Amino acid sequence: MDLGTSVELMWGLGLAEYEATLLQSLAGDEYQLRNWPLSALPNPADMQGESPALAWISADAWDGLPAKHRTALQEWDAPLRILILDEKATDLCYEEVAEQGFLTTIRCPLRREAVQDVLFRAREIRTMYTDVISMTKEILLERELLARKTDQLQFLNRILTRASESLDPRTIMNRAREDMDMLFPVQAVQALFWRETAAGPEAELYLSPGLSAESRRQWCAYLLEQAAPIIGREVRSYTIVPLESRSQGQEGDIGGPQPAAVVAMPLRTGLTPFGLLALSSKEPVSLARDQVQTITAAVQHLALALKNALLYREVQTMADFDGLTRIHNRQSFDRRLREELARHKRYQQPISLLMLDLDHFKRINDSFGHEAGDMVLRELGRILSESMRETDIAARYGGEEFVVILPHTDESNAHTLAQRLRAAICGKIFHFHGQTFQVTVSIGISSIDAASVDLDTNLVREADQALYLAKRNGRNMVCRQVDEDSLQAAGN
Repeated sequence: MDLGTSVELMWGLGLAEYEATLLQSLAGDEYQLRNWPLSALPNPADMQGESPALAWISADAWDGLPAKHRTALQEWDAPLRILILDEKATDLCYEEVAEQGFLTTIRCPLRREAVQDVLFRAREIRTMYTDVISMTKEILLERELLARKTDQLQFLNRILTRASESLDPRTIMNRAREDMDMLFPVQAVQALFWRETAAGPEAELYLSPGLSAESRRQWCAYLLEQAAPIIGREVRSYTIVPLESRSQGQEGDIGGPQPAAVVAMPLRTGLTPFGLLALSSKEPVSLARDQVQTITAAVQHLALALKNALLYREVQTMADFDGLTRIHNRQSFDRRLREELARHKRYQQPISLLMLDLDHFKRINDSFGHEAGDMVLRELGRILSESMRETDIAARYGGEEFVVILPHTDESNAHTLAQRLRAAICGKIFHFHGQTFQVTVSIGISSIDAASVDLDTNLVREADQALYLAKRNGRNMVCRQVDEDSLQAAGN
């Protein structure tokens, strides 16, 4: 440890010896823990004699404190207090924790990530407190500025808490729009996130709902232009993600960006930028220095929350989506089918299933190589994705076999969609190393009508049987679900 590094004092109140030892180890050399056993808790004189930065209090010790000790601890301003809950203890809501004078709670068994997160938050809170004290001395006679600073601290606490409650980027941004409105009239929040690929940066643009085609084009151009100097080069490709209209606070077209009415700020974790946040107002924005500082601090908190949300979504995507075709994988399909069947049972709505299989796919691999085969599978995934409604679920079932769940769809409409898919696939011309070729697909359909209560119906098995019939009858066709007699007739 560097000799110049200061060591911060922490108190433990009622911690078991092994908990105190573990906590000291997880906190690191920057902290020194003094543990007070249940039998010898500190009195008011002890509290006046030392000024620990944090106080870790076990739930058992807190519940067993005499009233005067508890009141003294609640009125003691020196340390930030953390309540250590037993592994099986009931979670406390934020209001209950704050009401009892605690910064946060942490649950046993103690882990390094959780302890370091508490220490990080405590450092941030202490930094904010230091700023408040320093600025209060300067604006002692300026009541209006003091009130504004208090509001801003409440704002930071609110935005940090609400941003940490979700792992959905859209939810975080929608809440940020509501919270930022406490500082200046924010009409909408837009964002651009990018990631590096071998071919160049790819981006996602989160745009306000209800934009006209022209407004959307202008916002895309604005965000890409603002992000280019931060990225260091132009974005290769991007997709647009609409935000929810009810949370954005408006339903109609907000128009294109007006530079004087937009506050655009980079999003970073550490020194690494990964996105851009744009706050737009109806009128030109003029911010005081302290407002700029508050927005900067708020965006730093939002950046961490958004980065965590993007990483979580990436992990979730890897678990639920096929890496080659970028549609749902078999595991995700099985789960979603169970959910849709349960919904059918509850609401008595029709549901259909398509099972698709590329005809003579092995010939493509044998003739052109597996790289060409992968190209075909990727294109089939794209066609399925672009042909589906938001409620439909397309998945790669295995190899060259695909499935599509069609909620609220009867057999007739499922057949119409299947024929459209078959035509789109067989009409696609593939180009590979100077050669061209086409593929065909066979499709089987199974359905459950709205009035059906037969819980033994197996959509996958019946769609597979219909697919088998399509293969037997010559391929490149759509067949509906069949009974045993139809299968036998097809085999004769």
